[in-house]
Amino acid sequence: MLTLVLNLLIAGWLFLSAFVLGHTEASAWNATVVAFLVAAAALFAFAMPGRPGIRWIIAALAIWLFAATMVVPHLTGGAILNEVIVAMALALGTFRPPARAGRLTGKLSGAHG
Repeated sequence: MLTLVLNLLIAGWLFLSAFVLGHTEASAWNATVVAFLVAAAALFAFAMPGRPGIRWIIAALAIWLFAATMVVPHLTGGAILNEVIVAMALALGTFRPPARAGRLTGKLSGAHG
């Protein structure tokens, strides 16, 4: 649950930053699309806890976000720094071990075992 919340917060910030940090049109679109995809992958990973490989989608998005700071033209210094930090936070989150399906299900259903 913590990973979901953190990924959603990071995605939300990335989305907002596209409009407040001086992005160009291309970099704003990139940040918006990546934010949407991170949020979707995080929600999918939460809904399907038996599929820990979904976190590698977020890792790939983090790699792209980092690479985009060098590929997408005319980012301001603040936007570049923001995207590097967001990419690092997303990448670090992929190292957090996924919740085991049984443990998560037990907490949600109130069952003990």
